[in-house]
Amino acid sequence: METTQETATRMRRRGVRKKVFYALIRHERKLIALRKEGIEFDKCGVTLYAYYDDRYAGTCYVIDPDTGRSLASIYHPLDVVYRHISHKMIKDFETKKDLDNGAYYKGLQEDFRNAEKVDKLKENT
Repeated sequence: METTQETATRMRRRGVRKKVFYALIRHERKLIALRKEGIEFDKCGVTLYAYYDDRYAGTCYVIDPDTGRSLASIYHPLDVVYRHISHKMIKDFETKKDLDNGAYYKGLQEDFRNAEKVDKLKENT
């Protein structure tokens, strides 16, 4: 069993860094940017973020930092999620960015910039 210190050392060697960022989610029929704590890593020259959400069977979500949208759901612990991103997924992501000369992707970036930034969701009482 790996200790917390050994895990941190392994992640540092791999270029994985802790990061606080915003992820775009739909809440009450509108898009909001919710603050998440996770990791930042580089894969095939692309910087991505990931966070762990234990509400849905321990799922890690891989996030595009420019749009805040999820690229993949991975059912592995956060400290190994960077290993489970395939080169094919990165190439598909790059292809989607270039659709319509990047017009669609620029629209997604604009949505993210205009979304309300929230630290925590309000609980319904």
